[in-house]
Amino acid sequence: MNSKLMKEYLCLLYRSKMGLDLSFSAIYNYLNYTIKPIHYKIPQNYSYPMVSMYVTRRCNLSCGYCVVGKVPDNIDPLEFDLTPAKYLEILEHPLIKKSLLMLLCGGEPLLNSHILDLVAITKKKGKIPTILTNGILLREKWDGLLKSGISDIQLSLYDNTIELLKDDIKSMNKDMKINASYVLLRTDFDNDINKIENVVNFVSESDFKTLKLNFCLSNENNGFVDEGLQKKHKIKYDEFKSKMSKKYKNIDIYFPNISETNEKKCRAPWNSLLLDAVGNFGFCCKHQPSIHKGFNILTQDWNEVINSEIFCRWREKMLSDDKNIPEHCKDCYHISGSYSSNV
Repeated sequence: MNSKLMKEYLCLLYRSKMGLDLSFSAIYNYLNYTIKPIHYKIPQNYSYPMVSMYVTRRCNLSCGYCVVGKVPDNIDPLEFDLTPAKYLEILEHPLIKKSLLMLLCGGEPLLNSHILDLVAITKKKGKIPTILTNGILLREKWDGLLKSGISDIQLSLYDNTIELLKDDIKSMNKDMKINASYVLLRTDFDNDINKIENVVNFVSESDFKTLKLNFCLSNENNGFVDEGLQKKHKIKYDEFKSKMSKKYKNIDIYFPNISETNEKKCRAPWNSLLLDAVGNFGFCCKHQPSIHKGFNILTQDWNEVINSEIFCRWREKMLSDDKNIPEHCKDCYHISGSYSSNV
């Protein structure tokens, strides 16, 4: 296991009283996942180790490369705000009952008026409550998040939010170290690489715990925006990685891979269940829960959804010995292994 990931796991355990606050069945389920071989078909007794729970589809930003997508004008976005009652029902679902880590995300999860209750429920159920936020409302919700038992905060940095965060973030990092993430766009890498280093410098000076750099994923929700780094960038990118690692030794920086081989190392279709508040299922980071496609594990037989022909075929292609990257994985940097595809 990657030593950086091991450090993160130990931090999560520390915040759960070295595992004493955690459900035994959830820990056992996670260990089972790590040692048992994976199969293209999800078995009946399976619980995903991690759940990305989309507690809202609303957001106070409008990023052009967002992979989640906007709610159509003819649908009330509040329909997708998770309530405590609905969350308790979802936590009893067989695919989730033994899950260990709950990532509360969105949209912007801090827009959900129940977010502190959702964190507290997650903690009470013996799971690890974490949150993915753009941070605009973080100062306002900070004390409540700490009291409700949040275990980990992932803060997505954006060019238009760093200025808003800079006055408060260092003091918050003294209370609990936050992880930062940032989407590395090809346009910036080609034309203004110093802009990216300025972000790394901000993370370093603000005492974040880690920085996770991401490449831009393209999917139907963002109009297949083409902003990912390609193989032709590898030499320059490797030089950039080396420079950042040497210059900013006080933080752990996770760099996504530009793979020169057709490696199929992503385990996201087995380790992560992506789910919105009404039950729409997402296959992986690139294939988010869709409002329109009818893959719903709460209103349909979950086995028929999870093990539908299309998803079984996708998993089977991932497991095949050939070196061909599955079509649905094209341009996805997680395919060759990343921090989030190998939980």
